[in-house]
Formats: sequence, C-alpha cells, structure tokens
Amino acid sequence: MSPAFLFGVAVAPFLIFFVHAGVCRLGGSRVAVSPQLSLIRLVLFLNLPLLMALAGFFMFRPQAFPWARAVYTFLFVGIVFNSWGYAYFHLFNLSYG
Repeated sequence: MSPAFLFGVAVAPFLIFFVHAGVCRLGGSRVAVSPQLSLIRLVLFLNLPLLMALAGFFMFRPQAFPWARAVYTFLFVGIVFNSWGYAYFHLFNLSYG
C-alpha cells in the first residue's frame, strides 16, 4: 500500500474532531439542528470519502488483493472509523451542556 493512502486512512478519524469544531464554530446559531445531530450527520458524511478512497485503491490494484481481503478491509476501516466517531460522540455529549 502506498504511504499516502495509509496516511490518509490514519488521519481520517481525526478529521471528525476538526471538521465538527469548524461546523459548530462557523455554523453557530445558524445550524437548525442540535450539535449532536450535526455530529452524527458529519460522521456518516465522512464515511463516504473514506470508503470511496478505499474502493478506488482496490479498483486500481485488483490483481494485488483478492476480493475477500477487500471485504475484510472495508469492514475493518468502517468499524474503526465509526468507532472513533462513536467515542467522540459520547465524549462530546459529556462535555456539552
């Protein structure tokens, strides 16, 4: 795997913190939904670029990876990324209010 791809996957969970802080600060009172709901939407939205990058990696190098490894990798990356989002959601709920 390329170092740039690995770096992007490793940094992706930390984007949740920075993007959510930016949305809350810049959106402020203009956001009609609660900060918790905006965080849930953000985590779901940030899944798309991560999984698309992973799909692109497997499409451009299909001979290097069997389909079973691709499925396991998708599951692993999805579980890890969403676990970070889940943990941050609860940490944010504890500190909010």
